Amino acid sequence: MPLTLPPLNALRAFEAAARTGSYVAAAEELGVSGAAISQHIRNLESFLGKEMFMRMNNRVILTDAGHAVFAGTADALQAISDTTADLLADRPRARLVISTIESVAEKWLLPRLADYTRLHPGFRFDLRVEPDPVDFARHNIDFRLCYGANPYP
Repeated sequence: MPLTLPPLNALRAFEAAARTGSYVAAAEELGVSGAAISQHIRNLESFLGKEMFMRMNNRVILTDAGHAVFAGTADALQAISDTTADLLADRPRARLVISTIESVAEKWLLPRLADYTRLHPGFRFDLRVEPDPVDFARHNIDFRLCYGANPYP
């Protein structure tokens, strides 16, 4: 028997609005417009044939039907999020082999790699400091960073 589910984006919008009590806060959290949240909620209400919220000023309050949907939706979305995080933690990390000379590595590249690694923890660099010339095929290098007037192929 196929599952009977409302659109997942509508459930995400509903859960965020119910948790925060605000379409504006839900929109900011999900990175969409307030109008998009409103449309998702209308779609969910249309799908279920029930109103999810009572609107009061700039706040939204769950109806009885909204409370029932929120209880299951919040747990289900958290379970999906937890499973996704577990799977992503087990995947192989991206790796780039970079070769350069010592002065470029020390004075320019290392500070930038540190910043990049902090912002993108799933990415790994293998930095090789070696003099010119470099045989890419033999040394299994993805990228060589050069500096100076030497003619590089």
